[in-house]
Amino acid sequence: MTTNECSRDSGFVDGTTNGNKWYKVFNGMQDWNYYYNDCFEITVELGCCKYPQVASSTFGDVWTDNFESVFEYTKLAHYGINGRVTDFSGNPLTGVTIRVSGGGKNITVRHNMGYYWRPLIKGQYNITAYKQGYYPLSRRSVVVIEGASTEIDFVLIPKPQVSKRKQRLRKPKRSV
Repeated sequence: MTTNECSRDSGFVDGTTNGNKWYKVFNGMQDWNYYYNDCFEITVELGCCKYPQVASSTFGDVWTDNFESVFEYTKLAHYGINGRVTDFSGNPLTGVTIRVSGGGKNITVRHNMGYYWRPLIKGQYNITAYKQGYYPLSRRSVVVIEGASTEIDFVLIPKPQVSKRKQRLRKPKRSV
């Protein structure tokens, strides 16, 4: 198709398509960023033509025509849960895993001040924060409402460290 007009058989129902049905991309940046960086990416296509012949001078019109819709869509990134993870002294923690019951993929806190964000649809969830060397902490029956973000902070308490001497004493002796 060489125009921006969508035919009825193009797969665009009411102007929308599932990109995977239109063309498949395996192991692309979106997959990589989702899997390794907890980054949710999208592709927005503004027509049925994969290779439009559009003059760069019309970009401003495309931007003006779609700015409000894109801006409203970006607000959805704030819906779900967000918060901060610190230790008992208030120091931010990174490398903390946030697990949402029934929520699919876990995310990892990467922000150097301990902040995290997790898009979720409305519903009720059990949310757990855990990191090696700390006791896990769960929040049960967290309610996420449509069109809002629920703030959930976690304060993790370190597990007592076992001295090397005690570790040696714990090792079972070998039988000869």
